[in-house]
Amino acid sequence: IYTVSDDDRTARTIVGNQSPKEFSDLRATDKYLQPLSRKTGGQIWWIKGQSIDLRRVRRGQSSYGTNWLGLRRNDSYVVKSVQRISVLPPLLALILTVLLIGIAWKREGD
Repeated sequence: IYTVSDDDRTARTIVGNQSPKEFSDLRATDKYLQPLSRKTGGQIWWIKGQSIDLRRVRRGQSSYGTNWLGLRRNDSYVVKSVQRISVLPPLLALILTVLLIGIAWKREGD
């Protein structure tokens, strides 16, 4: 939203689509997620004014209770390799840190 104003007038305009699909119906509904939930074996739960606890659960364990929901750990990933690259050599990082602390100390004293 762009706003242009002078002393006594203000004009606002929207650039792009003024009625995107995700804002066409803002009511809470399961209409769009229900088919996906059924297809994947999931469930849709409505939380009405209560706090819930999210827990990690393993395959075969219960994934819900009276006041908690479980996020299943399915370990469906594979780590192929790990690389560590230093942004700065340790000595240069130390010198820069000491230098920046010194500059901040000097500025604070002025």
